[in-house]
Amino acid sequence: MTNGRNYSIGQASPPSLSAGNAGPVDYKQDYLSNNEIDMEQKFKPFDLEAAKAGAPVMTRDGRPARILAFDVENAGYPVVAAIKTSTGECERVELFTEQGQFDEDTKEDNRDLFMAPIKHRAWVNVYKGGYYQIGGLFDAEAEAIKSGKRVSTYIATVPIEWEE
Repeated sequence: MTNGRNYSIGQASPPSLSAGNAGPVDYKQDYLSNNEIDMEQKFKPFDLEAAKAGAPVMTRDGRPARILAFDVENAGYPVVAAIKTSTGECERVELFTEQGQFDEDTKEDNRDLFMAPIKHRAWVNVYKGGYYQIGGLFDAEAEAIKSGKRVSTYIATVPIEWEE
């Protein structure tokens, strides 16, 4: 369990195999570019505290947003962000509510802020003992291999990727 999230992979293997776990979420990882975002997916709501901690932010229409300030004295719009223009050649500075809304009177605006999906990568071990099993979730390939080689049914260590 890391940062309140359980990254362990459920396994159909004997209880003697360690499930391992992934390390803490790294907000410095690259987040998805506009071309990689499925615009139909449900975005995570803007989280002011996560944004303050450096989590990547984007607009409703998928443009990267760079938070510049969280405490501007401006009647309900304390968040200041630099938003890439649609051409990506420059940024515009915009004001937002603490909930990431561009305009609190408008239901939805393409400039509203959301948390950008973060790509994760880890390593899992594959075992064969009558059937194939996946065990463990490790930050480093070497750590996964070392753990896997302790078990006689170990076959391979493979990378996995997911986004949140």
